[in-house]
Amino acid sequence: MEFIAVGLGGAIGALLRFYVSHLISYAAEFPLATFLVNIIGCFLLSLLLSGPFLKSKPHIKLALTTGLLGSFTTFSTFSYETISLVKNGQFEWAFFYICLSIFGGVLGSYAGYKLRNGVAQ
Repeated sequence: MEFIAVGLGGAIGALLRFYVSHLISYAAEFPLATFLVNIIGCFLLSLLLSGPFLKSKPHIKLALTTGLLGSFTTFSTFSYETISLVKNGQFEWAFFYICLSIFGGVLGSYAGYKLRNGVAQ
């Protein structure tokens, strides 16, 4: 049953990722689609995992976290795009992409956690 939950979530996440990459093209040679899905994924993962709802529903947790968000976000594409920027001599864009992705990912995770657990905490 766990394999089915992860597979279904993964199929949905992959389709969402494909849709976003076709909806958003490169802006000023910056890999915006990958950046956005990774930040959104960080936010949603923290939002989902910091609340009590998924603790009692392990199959839904697997479907949403490992399946959907695991296939929606993509570290491998981030890495490949960074290498491509470096290979093309776009060192400033590569550095900006790395820094913005790390900072944005941590900030997205923090925002998801705070939204789930209350802003005042």
